[in-house]
Amino acid sequence: MIMMNKYENKARLLHKAGFNCSNSLYNAFKDELKLGNNMPQPRSVDGLCGAVIAVEYILKYLGKEEFIEEYRNLFIKEFGYLKCADLLKNGRMCNDYVGFSASYISTKII
Repeated sequence: MIMMNKYENKARLLHKAGFNCSNSLYNAFKDELKLGNNMPQPRSVDGLCGAVIAVEYILKYLGKEEFIEEYRNLFIKEFGYLKCADLLKNGRMCNDYVGFSASYISTKII
């Protein structure tokens, strides 16, 4: 059985409760990282997955831009794409993208 950390669990639960991918991730880390209330919007950047947008937003906000390329490469390795439209065709659930992304942030930043 795979154990989720508390941030991955929180992000997945928020997503299951109806938050979009971007807002699920943002809200999972908002208090811990003192992110404020300016949430990124899903698919607002070239059709990218909301989870990708949120991770990149959080990394930039924290001055950790050096992790963006690594995150993108790992995401593509795991899921094949970065764009929402492509990801929706690959048979995985959006909750998987949210969980993967929350796990990445929590292991790299927290």
